[in-house]
Amino acid sequence: MDETTDNSVNGPVNGLIVQAGRIDNLQVVANEPSRPATVPRHIQPPPAVFVNRMPVHRAMSREHRECQDAGRATTLALHGPPGIGVAAAVRKWYWDNKERFPDGGIRIPLGDRRQGTSLALLAGFNLALVDLDVPYAELPTSLAAAEARFHTVTDGKRLLLWLDGVSQIGQVQPFLLSSPGSVVIVTSRRPLVGLHSMGFRSWSVDPLDTAFSQRLLRAHLRWEDGSLDGARESAVVTNCAGFPLLIGQIAESLSNAKPRRAQRLLSKFCEQGTRGLPRDAQQIVNERFDLAYQEMSEPQRRTYRLMALHPGAEFSLAAAAALLGMADGEAADELDELSQAGLLTEVRAERYRFHEAVRTHAVGRAVKDEDPASTLAAIERVVTWYLRDTVGYDRVLSERWRVGPLFAVIPANRQGADPRQNAFTCLETERPNLVEAVALAERHGLDDLCWQLCEALWGLLHQHRHYDAWIDTHQLGLGAALRTGNDLAVLRLSSQLGSAQLAVGELTLAADSFAESLAAARRLGDEDWIQRARGIQSALEWLGKVEARRGNTAAAVDYWNQSWDAVSAAHQDDQQRMYALLQLHRGRLFLAQQRFAAAQEELVEAGKFFGGTKERDNTERDNKAKVAWARSQAQRGLGQLAAAIEAAGEALRHFDADGSLGSQADVLLLLADLHAEQSDTEAEQGCLRQALAIFVRLGSPKAAEIAARLSDSD
Repeated sequence: MDETTDNSVNGPVNGLIVQAGRIDNLQVVANEPSRPATVPRHIQPPPAVFVNRMPVHRAMSREHRECQDAGRATTLALHGPPGIGVAAAVRKWYWDNKERFPDGGIRIPLGDRRQGTSLALLAGFNLALVDLDVPYAELPTSLAAAEARFHTVTDGKRLLLWLDGVSQIGQVQPFLLSSPGSVVIVTSRRPLVGLHSMGFRSWSVDPLDTAFSQRLLRAHLRWEDGSLDGARESAVVTNCAGFPLLIGQIAESLSNAKPRRAQRLLSKFCEQGTRGLPRDAQQIVNERFDLAYQEMSEPQRRTYRLMALHPGAEFSLAAAAALLGMADGEAADELDELSQAGLLTEVRAERYRFHEAVRTHAVGRAVKDEDPASTLAAIERVVTWYLRDTVGYDRVLSERWRVGPLFAVIPANRQGADPRQNAFTCLETERPNLVEAVALAERHGLDDLCWQLCEALWGLLHQHRHYDAWIDTHQLGLGAALRTGNDLAVLRLSSQLGSAQLAVGELTLAADSFAESLAAARRLGDEDWIQRARGIQSALEWLGKVEARRGNTAAAVDYWNQSWDAVSAAHQDDQQRMYALLQLHRGRLFLAQQRFAAAQEELVEAGKFFGGTKERDNTERDNKAKVAWARSQAQRGLGQLAAAIEAAGEALRHFDADGSLGSQADVLLLLADLHAEQSDTEAEQGCLRQALAIFVRLGSPKAAEIAARLSDSD
């Protein structure tokens, strides 16, 4: 063969090329077939049902356009607690905008704390490099080499890079892209300090509001027998607290269950919240929150656990500080950390709320991880704080005698321009916590705290007629008092319980409670003679009220006669008041018998004591109002309508000043009837509207009756 023969090959050739200038110097070059570059798209599509992240998405898109126009990469960050839908928000935005990223989208998980920072970063870089077509054999083995190769490969690409589960700022800097059109999205449990200085725009992913929660629930729920009724749908939405994870779990559990089991699951979830989920669903939820828990420092974990012991979901900074055993400033720093992580919400200044799902998880961690002695000490601290706080406010509501020892040492909390109204406002704000604190103290054997808190709560529960809470707490409180063997406490708690039972018509239970109070009073020794005399007289008086309600006039009068005789053993300062109370009760009995003149006579005598001095205008305002109210009814029976309206107006003013909402509403109904009898329709309707507003505020079933009456009169 001629050595000058042209053995060249023109054009692209795939496969083996054999080229020889001389046969004895054969060269064989292996050229692998070329392959098209892949576009990484392993960011999963968004959930089939997606709601309520459009404001965040619009802001993200706007930021991306502005950065692209400025010729720089876009850096975005989203944060929120587990189960709130941060990942779904990223996935939805990417898939809605994937045409902007022709070079693909890559997710790098950085939340595994079992790896050190360097190993996690190296693994993240190599994961991205594999997606960007770097062969496994060429993957760098050092962090510096991996970072350099990553930036070389991504240069000029329009790529979305999602750094998921970032817990520290040092995980972000190495991955920042430089190409215009590219986007780096950081997701984390909490906002990361330092992202702003790196040019990131950050958004919080918050719980869904009620309307979007309902939409998501309805979209997920697949029930052949129809949708939820309004009340139970509302309960489910409330218990899910705006967490898409919970909405999805309860909807899936209901959809997959047979009808009868689904109804049982629904009832359990409405009653118990997250604790009512099936075990597998609970495990899924707990695993999500465990990840956030593991990211915390140990001091933060302890704060998280202890705050779960608080008796209610919402609490003040001062209550939290008491529970944690910290100064207010130190506790504020701890709570801010949990708020930043999305585990608490600061609903207003120095007042916080646990998401229901978060609190359930925190309670579980407290059971598993907290020392029992530490748990009991924290509970005792917070219940004691609530007791002291309540005693201070209750002393504003009434200066009548109490048996709890703190009433002798805690001053009345007379804050604000109107201390009485301020006391009611503060106590109503804390009422759910106070009711739960009674149960918490009882469960943990803190009997003295349990009964004392019941006694301190009585003024609020009585004047605002919270009968269910009144009875529930006092049943626990009476049991606690009996276990302590403190007859003074038994006397007080059984009497307070009986008055609530009488108010709701549980006459047999009320009689039993007052008999318990009478027996406890009689057991008191000579050193407690004042309380013994008060207790005996009061118990006999109340037993007479029970018999009067039963219609047993003779038995009622007999008890009141015994009570009248018992007054002589009381302290001289108490005697006039006791006589006046018995005259009030006799007047009411005569009203029930329609003996209006006899009732009027007794009530006038009772009124002479309760309205006798300026001091009694404050200490006896409630009884003064009751006398005027009863007198109005007697005058109505006697046909003295103008006088009856005047007396009812007096009663209304005193009940208003005393903060007795339920009694105000009852007097307004009496006034409405009196005005109707005078054919004054405008005044009648005005009283009905005022009464309706109060009954609605108290959640009373009377509201529907009054609304119907107003409607009929239109």
